[in-house]
Amino acid sequence: MAPRIRLPRFTLFTGGKECSLCEVAKQDLANLRRSIPFELDLWNIRDPPIGANEREAKKWRRLYQYDICF
Repeated sequence: MAPRIRLPRFTLFTGGKECSLCEVAKQDLANLRRSIPFELDLWNIRDPPIGANEREAKKWRRLYQYDICF
């Protein structure tokens, strides 16, 4: 049995569809992913993923609120 290869995992913190810079970054990552496989998680700091820890969600929002377009 061949060993299972783990792909690198990246998280892109976004401001949602209203963030035009985030949309550009997502497109660039999609293009890159065609030649270099990796897993991508999207974390919208305004609308955290279902089941996200509230404390963690607040931490990420405080950290990135001024770096992401709203």
